[in-house]
Amino acid sequence: MRLVATLLSSALVAGRAQDLTIEMTMINDDPRPVVVCTKDAPFAPLYGLPSWRGQLARAGATPIGIHRLFDPRYGAPSPPYVPGYLKEHGARMKPGASVVVRLVGCWLPRAALPDDARLRRLLNRPIDPPAPLPPGVRWDKGDFTRTSILVIGSDCSALTKALARASDDVLYGSAIATLPGPGSYELILGYDEEAAFGFVPAQPIHLTAPPLRLDVP
Repeated sequence: MRLVATLLSSALVAGRAQDLTIEMTMINDDPRPVVVCTKDAPFAPLYGLPSWRGQLARAGATPIGIHRLFDPRYGAPSPPYVPGYLKEHGARMKPGASVVVRLVGCWLPRAALPDDARLRRLLNRPIDPPAPLPPGVRWDKGDFTRTSILVIGSDCSALTKALARASDDVLYGSAIATLPGPGSYELILGYDEEAAFGFVPAQPIHLTAPPLRLDVP
């Protein structure tokens, strides 16, 4: 089994929100069939179900994880009983077959984000930073002068409209990465399938695609 990622979007432009489309192609080059749940899998782990994952890596810096942001009042939902998940959502891949899934996302530059105080509320007021920040910048002080956000699973139209309505919960439930500043990043995407909460695949699957280059202006 192997995974290939292709960025279909144009280069990011400073000062405005921009949609991203990423094509994920899973290829079964094993000699036996495999059942996967790629088309229904959430981005960022949820309940231990099959899921897409990702991180951004920058030379010499700690990788930035793409994580799911939950409402701090309630936290993550309780895991469901899911022993039939493969039967309901799985697709059987014969040897030599491939499955293509398109992931949508939105890059929100600092210019498209609200003021520091409201952005701190949007980001769940974390005690520990969800991503590395420039020297001297602290999340608890609300200093976000160079921060941009990558959201996977939502397009820019819906996000910018919600931000304009001043909805502080607009990012809750989304898979996000907070970027400390401009530069060249490697976007590393993968897919995981393993036993959890009654979900039992025939074999564990852990695939990582070759990195994509993402230049943040």
